This record gives sequence, structure tokens and C-alpha cells, in this order.
Amino acid sequence: MQNAMKGTFTISILAVFLIVSQVLATHTPSVSISPTESMLSTDTELKLKVSNQAGDSITSVELQLPEPDGDPYYLIKDVASPSGWAYELRFRIDSSYPYKITWSSAAGIAEGKSMEFGFTAQSPSTLGEFTWTWKTADTKGDAKTDTLMTK
Repeated sequence: MQNAMKGTFTISILAVFLIVSQVLATHTPSVSISPTESMLSTDTELKLKVSNQAGDSITSVELQLPEPDGDPYYLIKDVASPSGWAYELRFRIDSSYPYKITWSSAAGIAEGKSMEFGFTAQSPSTLGEFTWTWKTADTKGDAKTDTLMTK
């Protein structure tokens, strides 16, 4: 009887651990941009692919443009939103060009799913490597951030 109780206790502890793990599951994003190279001063259609490898649904995707001198190197011409998503452009004071795009959706990107966010931008007029900063947030508000490079 003691062995049966020990087994039941162990299973109960394991079940509680699994339930708590699921409740605290933060998202694990994978983000890429394409194309990674473009011709100088041309309108380029870019795609930001966001995958949710694990955890809570991603409900917000933010992309900050490269702007080392305070002005964006890429000039946003048009932004597309996947069905069920809305976007917002952010501008710096006294700037006519946005420096950030934020897409949001109540449903979000579920675990194991991906979504593409498209936009058209005029590429820089100078050669170089350009750093974009992305940020994703999930249903619980947990945020992840990193950078991407283009030429």
C-alpha cells in the first residue's frame, strides 16, 4: 500500500509541475527578413517572417528601422497586414518618415505557426550593413527582442 501511495504522490507532483509549466509558457520566436540585400534607392518589397516555435500566442510584432543618425535609412512606402492584424506607424518628432512598424492581433500567432508581414520601403542610397531591431510580445505581455541585418 505504501508503494501505491508513493507512486500516486509522484504522479501528482509531476502533474502539478506540467500544469504550472504550461501556465508559465513564454513564446519562443524566430524572426527573419527577406530580401537581405537590395539595390540602392529602389522600392523594395520586404517580408518579415515570424514563427512561434513554442509557448503562448504572439500578439504583437514590432520592427524598428535602421536609423543611426536619427533618420531611417529605409523609407516606408506601404504596409500590409495579414488578415485579422492591424498595424501602426511611429514617427519621431519633426520627422515625416516612420521609424517603427507595429502589427497587433488579439488572436496572434499560435504555437507552431508562422505569419508573414509585408511592407514596401525605399532602400538606402548608400552601401552598408543595416541593423533592424524586432520585438515580439505574447498574450501574457512577455517580450523578446533581437536584431536582423540587411545590406
